[in-house]
Amino acid sequence: MSRGPEQFIRPRAVQTEVWDRQLEALEREREGIEEHRLEAHRMVTDLLTEQARILVLDFSQGSSGLDRLKDARMRDAVRERQADGVMESHADLFRAALGFDPGDSRIDIWKVYEDPERTGIPYPDVWFATGGPAMPSELHPGNETENTSWLERAVSAMKELEKAKVPGMAVCLGHQLWEHSQGANVGKRHPQREFGTVRLQGTPFAQELQLLVGILDDQGGVEISASHSEAVITPPQGRNMEVIALNRYSDYQGAIHGLGPAERPVREAVEEDEFVLSIQNHPEVMAIFLAALRELRAPAMRKEGLKPEEMIFHQTPEARKLFLRFLEVAARRMNKRT
Repeated sequence: MSRGPEQFIRPRAVQTEVWDRQLEALEREREGIEEHRLEAHRMVTDLLTEQARILVLDFSQGSSGLDRLKDARMRDAVRERQADGVMESHADLFRAALGFDPGDSRIDIWKVYEDPERTGIPYPDVWFATGGPAMPSELHPGNETENTSWLERAVSAMKELEKAKVPGMAVCLGHQLWEHSQGANVGKRHPQREFGTVRLQGTPFAQELQLLVGILDDQGGVEISASHSEAVITPPQGRNMEVIALNRYSDYQGAIHGLGPAERPVREAVEEDEFVLSIQNHPEVMAIFLAALRELRAPAMRKEGLKPEEMIFHQTPEARKLFLRFLEVAARRMNKRT
């Protein structure tokens, strides 16, 4: 029997017709989440032994702000769907998208902002870097803040992982810090943030990449969640990098960097599981989380000229498949190591 759409509280500024369409979209997302969750759990069980090691570099600085959300039902739904009910930080969204239960010892969440001096981290099979409210511009000389020291540690940790040729996926702030480490210029690219469900167009290179088969659609694109203010302005220069995604907001929404010799083709590095996928947008974020964030950030968005009350957020199941692909990478790396 169908459960029917959940009746979350309609924001005052959102018209009834728009809100009804949003509720329908959230219901479709709820029905689709379980399929990903079951497949991720199956892969964790079937492909990974207890020797697997996954590292999440957590840059989220703790709370997502959900405690300030007036709609308690939506707040609880976000936590349950995004993180199996345990959402201590944004890193838990990555844990859940990968199919790990809370407390699983195979996934190591390093809150870099709390413990920048941490040492003795075993090299993982794969790593992930989250988004967060800090800005890469806080690394610029003369623009230092209380975040600068841990941001510097985050960059140095990425460089260590790069030197060891450990594959990874860097998202949003993680993407910006990774690109900064590669020589990119990162900062404020537009007066308006990019927020909502957006479409990325894959480059010809991306459309031929086995890693992205089944993620990019027949037109070579994919829908994904977005929430960021800064971006890559000038990409890094080098032979071991390929742009994989762009849209109207930025011609550098994602890239793949080969690890190891600069002369090795990126495609070959990907085939050997020695690469970093760096993406500005959020494959881990669901439409229901965007709906919650809109309520928290609507005043700031309106000041930038955006109209959050007109936005409708949609599910992005294809983008979430990136986590399944990285489980496969982790399994291959684990098997080589053990």
